[in-house]
Amino acid sequence: WFNFKDVMDNQKILLVNLSKWKLWDLNARLLWLVMVSKIQMAAMQRASIPAEERKDFYLYVDEFQNFATDSFENILSEARKYKLSLNMANQYISQIPENIKNAIFGNVWTIISFWIWYEDAELLSKQFKEYISSMDLLSLPKFRAYIKLMIDGVISDPFSMKTFPLPEPENWAEIKEKVRKQTRQSYAIERKRIEDRIKLWADKSFSPTEKALEKAKTSDTDLKLEDLSTDKYYEWIVKLKY
Repeated sequence: WFNFKDVMDNQKILLVNLSKWKLWDLNARLLWLVMVSKIQMAAMQRASIPAEERKDFYLYVDEFQNFATDSFENILSEARKYKLSLNMANQYISQIPENIKNAIFGNVWTIISFWIWYEDAELLSKQFKEYISSMDLLSLPKFRAYIKLMIDGVISDPFSMKTFPLPEPENWAEIKEKVRKQTRQSYAIERKRIEDRIKLWADKSFSPTEKALEKAKTSDTDLKLEDLSTDKYYEWIVKLKY
């Protein structure tokens, strides 16, 4: 195992792939349980370091609902004083277990909300002292948000804010055209070739040999009947069928 305290104190980068499609769900969860306990212990060991000397460390957890263990309750309530910052990403609030959800809202005081769906809007409207209704959150346009801030230990009244879209790079139109052109060259087929192929299938019944030859005509090969070896013939038949 890595020395997690060394990673934190020396601001190293550690990437861990716990994809359940590679490790399977149970294996990924078991590995995460071991990792989160080591992360928690490494954070608590910073108690021996003077507060002004503790360096910020950022833990990012994608698809957090798959890894929301009870250990996060303690991390959320205790680890921030040891300069461990949590960044947890998931799709909607109901994915998160109730105890973890309560720990999050019990320890996070600055909240920014862009457009969200109905069930999340119902919950978050209460976090905005109910000055902001669920319908307000549901009707937010692009680049608009509601926010409440923790300022010197006091929570502000919520207010609306406007963000700015990312600026378009120079020569944006030219870049888009290059992307379209390269995509067409890599993945597209001329419309006429598709229409010709559909017409062949719609207008005529073919024997297996004729099907192979007709398909060859609409592809980039110059296949002829006399060129078809037995292996090549069956290769084409299989392609046609599947």
